Amino acid sequence: MQIEFTGRANFKRRVCINPTLDHNTVCFISISSSWGDYREMRGILSHYIDVQRASCFKFYDIDHEESGFTRRTAEFIVERTNHWITGPYSQRPKTILIHCDMGVSRSGAVAKWINDYYGLDNRYLNEYYHHNRYVYDTLMSVCGVSIGSWN
Repeated sequence: MQIEFTGRANFKRRVCINPTLDHNTVCFISISSSWGDYREMRGILSHYIDVQRASCFKFYDIDHEESGFTRRTAEFIVERTNHWITGPYSQRPKTILIHCDMGVSRSGAVAKWINDYYGLDNRYLNEYYHHNRYVYDTLMSVCGVSIGSWN
């Protein structure tokens, strides 16, 4: 399985324009900072993608709880990702594509969490350190993983 993270503009191009992207083999996580961006991405994804293969979230790129990234948001990401990765083999995605505004911090945190938690051993993500630590640590905590074991 491949985990990719990117910025909003590239994500939109890949979802809307890319004729080679098989929407039946990809799952999508959209992270927006504003309600306007959230509504836009939700509309795009609902137009092109089966709702079971896409999730949209809104939280800010701040490295603490004031970001709006709550434990409940983390639980939902964990539940949805677990459903995708451990579901029936024929329905598992070949790729999980994640975006945030710039494609660095929040999407990087979710991508790194998926890589680390599920043991996917992506070399780039193994060594990626520009992710939002609060998002990553909250996801790990929801999974019952001691934060100290990953530091």
